[in-house]
Formats: sequence, structure tokens, C-alpha cells
Amino acid sequence: MKVISGFWSTFFQLTHVARPPSSEEMLEAETLELSSTFNKLIEDSDAFTFGVNANGYVFAWNETAEQLTGIRRRDVIGQNLFSGDVLDGCEETVSELFDKIFAGEKVGSFHISLQSKSADRINVLSNATALRTANGKIIGVFTIGNEVTELTWEQTELSRVNNNLKQLIDSANAPIFGIDSDGNVNEWNQTAERITGFTKQEVLGQNLAACLIVEEHEERVADILRKALAGIEVANFALPLKSKAGDHVDVLFNPSSQNQQNGQVCCVVGVGQDITELNAEKAKYEQIANDLKMLIDTANAPIFGIDSDGNVNEWNQTAERITGFTKQEVLGQDLVSLYITDDFKDSVSLVLNKALAGEQTANYEFPLFTKAGSHVDVLLNSTIRRNTDGKIIGVVGVGQDITELNAEKAKYEQIANDLTKLIDTANAPIFGIDSDGNVNEWNQTAERITGFTKQEVLGQDLVSLYITDDFKDSVSLVLNKALAGEQTANYEFPLFTKVGSHVDVLLNSTTRRNANGEIIGVVGVGQDITELKRSLAEVVHTSKLATIGELATSIAHELNQPLNVIRLAAGNCRMRLDTEENYLDAKLERIETQTERAAKIIDHMRTFGRKSQGISNSLRVCEVIRHTLEFIKDQLALANIDTHTNFTCQKSVGVCKTCVVGDMFALEQVLLNLFTNAKHAMETQNLDSPREILIDTSKEDGCVQINIRDTGEGLADNIRDKIFEPFFTTKDIGKGTGLGLSVSHSIIRDMGGSMGCSNWDRGACFTIKLPFQHLQGTK
Repeated sequence: MKVISGFWSTFFQLTHVARPPSSEEMLEAETLELSSTFNKLIEDSDAFTFGVNANGYVFAWNETAEQLTGIRRRDVIGQNLFSGDVLDGCEETVSELFDKIFAGEKVGSFHISLQSKSADRINVLSNATALRTANGKIIGVFTIGNEVTELTWEQTELSRVNNNLKQLIDSANAPIFGIDSDGNVNEWNQTAERITGFTKQEVLGQNLAACLIVEEHEERVADILRKALAGIEVANFALPLKSKAGDHVDVLFNPSSQNQQNGQVCCVVGVGQDITELNAEKAKYEQIANDLKMLIDTANAPIFGIDSDGNVNEWNQTAERITGFTKQEVLGQDLVSLYITDDFKDSVSLVLNKALAGEQTANYEFPLFTKAGSHVDVLLNSTIRRNTDGKIIGVVGVGQDITELNAEKAKYEQIANDLTKLIDTANAPIFGIDSDGNVNEWNQTAERITGFTKQEVLGQDLVSLYITDDFKDSVSLVLNKALAGEQTANYEFPLFTKVGSHVDVLLNSTTRRNANGEIIGVVGVGQDITELKRSLAEVVHTSKLATIGELATSIAHELNQPLNVIRLAAGNCRMRLDTEENYLDAKLERIETQTERAAKIIDHMRTFGRKSQGISNSLRVCEVIRHTLEFIKDQLALANIDTHTNFTCQKSVGVCKTCVVGDMFALEQVLLNLFTNAKHAMETQNLDSPREILIDTSKEDGCVQINIRDTGEGLADNIRDKIFEPFFTTKDIGKGTGLGLSVSHSIIRDMGGSMGCSNWDRGACFTIKLPFQHLQGTK
């Protein structure tokens, strides 16, 4: 007797114990010995494979089973599968399935839960096959499966899909029919209703072939459906269906037999397609295929193809043009040995062989010989070519002439160089910082206006070294916002110069990003506004002079009064110089008083007319208002105008409630403009009408607010939007420059505040808001 090898020997030992083998068993053993090749296939299989005999003892346990469970073959062979620790809580279920198999029943796929040696649970999706003797007796069961531990989540997804399939069938855009085992309709979706006109209720239970098929095709369709119910499926047959309108529709039908768990066909479901639409789709795809062939052939990029032996099977017109070889000359030729330069033969062969093995390579150099004896360099991307079965049958490569690519690269490098030169030589100052705030761009104009060279500032902290102290915080805030992606336009950027002064720059910053879109710095393009600010100061000064000119008449009147008194008093002194000493003393005292008054008026007028130096100080708003009212009070009195003030400037724990930072003379100019405008607005009113200017201050939301209201006619709706525009005035020609409110608006804006206008129930109201300065013990 021959020696029986492998698990068959084990099976034989487990199945035939305590008795010598019969001649029939010896014949069976010899037959099994001839299956050694099959034994090796199972042993080397990647699938989880094991076998048990009729008594439940394991006789086969392949290497994959060992790897998955950690249980060695010698530890499990001969053990009862259902009484050990191998099965993880599913002993009863698996035992029942195996009992059915030993009884001759067919069993579909089933799950086995196994416990590994490390106590991990392993799920295996298995199929069991009965092992029979030559006379058909079942003597064991083979189980082959795949681990699905990591795919358990798919079961939930499949359940959801299963629930959606019914809805999908009913709402599918293709007609779907179904019949039961008697050929009667049991499925008829919405598309079937639409193309035939018959509703589902009308056809359910009707014999499909007898009632709904065109008469001359009835027998043919009935025969096909009978075959399908017998498990013989026929694909793509024409199903001419009657329609409710009396004609018919032709449907290309694919029936699918549906089996019960016992494997018996219970019904047939088919998905159809209107042949007209199918033909249209076919024509469209044929057109696409033709277009693709033409596209490949006429593409502006060289396209090459080889078969699985490395011989050329595709060579488009561009490939012909750049190499000089025609398609007819190269087809069937070995690409590498005949057309690749010697120094690249090995590397190109390696890339193509990898592609034929399923590993694609992008952007590799592909130098081709030309017919003229030179060569062209092509940058190639290869794509694996497969047949309908998924088998690799060749490689197609789409390339780019590197000569053109290098030309493009050189062009872009030139553009980059030009832009760098443009930035460096631009007439506007251009600055740049990296993500740490250090200077990385500083053009020639920046050098010129500051005196610092590019070499001196590169790598230095821009804010801490080159921004004036009073703007360090605001500029840092703007740059940090830009580095966070929030750009700011037109912000003041005062820079120190090398000689110790400073220049004012109006800057627009742009976020700088790398190729991945990450912010790497900020670039700012500016405008030197140092001269512009000087010019604006000149305009303010001019406006002051215009206001002084406007007030000259009133001031002259005010000066005449004390001067007349002085003159008369002096005359009287001469007349009574020797007679009345007391009288002389009184007159001289009066002369002194009036002279002081005249001096104050002239001094205030001179101080107000002085050009502002642009120096910012801490200001008590209420004191500035009082000072300005003192200057204009006589003019207001002559116009019968009363003033009323309500100041919230009382101190609380040493904190002044209405302190701001600014130029006192500039703020006086704003207030004088508003008081003068209010005076003019009320001068045209009847003297019986109340003439009042009401001034109040308050602190709201971190700002000091000044409200100046008059009892004039108010502001017309059509002038409010342009009242702060330069040279706009509502006064008669020759009585106003149109600069007062424009300049006032600019002054308030430069102090970091805002200015607006509105009407109240008795006239016009101008509101000024300035940032509050929190100072202890401000005087």
C-alpha cells in the first residue's frame, strides 16, 4: 500500500481508526494520492482553509489558517472543532450548517467567528464543500474563506444598500420587470409604467408573455423566460412590449434568475433599455472612440505606445514631426533598442518594464533619435493599457518636448527677473517682511527716502528699528493682521531716516504666499506723503487765514472800542492834568485795563494765525472749547447769539473724562469753523427767533464726543453727503472758501476720530468723536 501524504493521510487516520483498510479504501487512498497537486494548491492558498470529518475532527488546517489564528497545525489537527476554543461563540451555528452539508444540502456563504491564540476575534466569510467518496458518500467538509474582520462595517452599508435597492428599482430610469415561477408579473417599475402606459396595478399577476408581449414574439419570449426560470440565463434579447396606446416599445432585456436559499430559482428579474437610446449611446461612444483616436493622432503632444513585447503600436503625427520617422516606419519595431539614445536605454527599459508590470512612472526623460541623426528630449508620462479583462497589454505615453518646456521656463525666469527689477527700481517705496516681521525686501526708492541701504536693513526687525514710537503698536497690528490673511489699505507708515528725521509713507500691504498658498510674509507698496502732509498743513493754515480775514471786520470793531476809550481818556488827562489827580489815576487805570484787553485780542489772533507745528499733546476738550468761545464770544454777542455748554469734564479719582491727544491749534480751528458756520446760519433769521449754540461733551465707547447744535434752519438733505467735500459751500460768492469743513474733517480724521452732521428738532448738529486718552492726573 502506498503512503498517503498530507492532510489526506491525516483525514484517513481520523476517519478509519481501530481497523485495517479495505481494498476499496486502499483504492480511495491511491486516488487521493494522485491529488497531491491539489493538496499543495490548498496548502499554499491565501484563503483560510480547513477541513473536518463527519465526527467534527479537524483533518486540514493550512498555513493561512495558522497565520490568521496563531494556532499551529499540530495543535489543532485531530481536535474536535466544536468542543475546543477555536470557534468564538458560534459553535452551535457552524455545527448546524455542517450537519446540513453532511445531509447533502447546499449551504451558501456563512460567517465563522474564530478566536486567535492572542484572544483576538477573527471573522471569516466562508464557503463549505462536501468531500465525497467515489460512491458519493459524504465523509468530510472543506471550508474555504477570507478574513472579513476589517470589513464588518461593510455589512451595515450593504444592509442600507439592500433597503435602498427596492426604491432604486422602482425609481430607476431603466425599465425593470419581474416574473414569478409561473411567468406572472411581480415587478413593474415606474419607467416600465411610463414607456408602456400600463400601471403596476394593471399588470401585476398577469402572464408577461401571454398578455404583454407582441403576438408574433410571444412564443420566443415565453421560451426565454422558461429557460431563465430553469437557471439558463440569456442576455440582451429583444423584448417587444405592448403599450396601452396600442403600439409597442422595443426593450433590450437582461433577465437574471433569483434563487432561494436552497438554490432553487424562484423568480426572474430583468433590467431593460430602450434600444433607440442604446443605439444613440452606441453611436455616441463610437464617435468618442473615433474622436479619441483622432485626438491621439493629431494631438500637439507626442504620443507613443508599445505592446507587451516592447514593440511600437502607437506613433502619432507629433511623434512623426519631432523625430522625422513616419508611423509606418516604426510600427512593430522595438522602441528602446532602435529609437532611444544609448545613455538612456537602461533607464527607459526599466520604466517601461515597470509599467508593463503595473507600476506607472510620471515625468521621466525619454530621449529619442531623429531620422536626421540628432535627438529630441521628451518628458513622458506613461499609462498602462489594459484589455477588457483588465490584463496589461501595453503602455501608452504622452510626452512634452522639453525644448519648449525649457523655453517656457526661461521665459518665466525672465519675467521673475523683470518683476524683481521692477520692484527694485519702482518710483514708489516697496517694503517686504517675512513671517517673523524681519525685512526681506527694500527697494531703491525705500533706500532713497530713508537713507538706509538694502544691505543695512535686510533681516532686521522692521517695526522695532525703523518705525517711530508713536506708530509702533498700530503698524504691528496691521502687519500681524496681514500675516493672518487680513489685508489693510492706506495706513500711515512713518519711517525713521538715517539722519534721525522721519518720512511719512501711505502704505498698501499685500499678503505674500508660497506655492501651497501658505502665508510667508507681507509686501507693501507705498507713497511718500511727507510733502503731501506738509501741503495739507499749508491748506489748513490758509483756511485759518481765510477765517481770520472773515473775522477781521468784527475784530477791528472790537479793537476800536478800547482804543477810542484810550484816546478819550488820554485827552481828558491832558485837560485836567494839574487840577484833578484822582481823576487822572482813574483814567490811567482805565487806559491800562483797555490796553490789556486790546493786547489779549491781538495776541489770541496772532496765536491762532500761527502755522501749526503738528505737535500732539494731551488736551482737555472742555478747556479748548472754552478758549475758542472766548475768542469768538464778542462776535456771537454782536449777532445776539447765546452759547450754552454742558461738559462732563469733572475729575473722578484723578481721571480726566474728556482727554484726547492732538494739536490744540488744529482742534481750535475745527471748533472755530463750526461756531462761525453756526453764526452765519442764524444771522439770516428774524431777531425774534431764538439764536443759540449748544455745546455738550460726553464719553461713549472709548471716545470723547462733542455735539455742537445751533437753532438755525438745519441742513438740507441734498447737501449732507457732500458737505465735507473741498470747495463746497452754501454761502454767497465771495463769502466763503468752501475749505472750512473739508479741512476740519481732515484734521479730526488725522487725530484718529470721525466727524458727522445731522439735524435735530431745532436746527443742525455737528458731532465730533475722538479717541479717549486715559491719563492719571491730567491737567
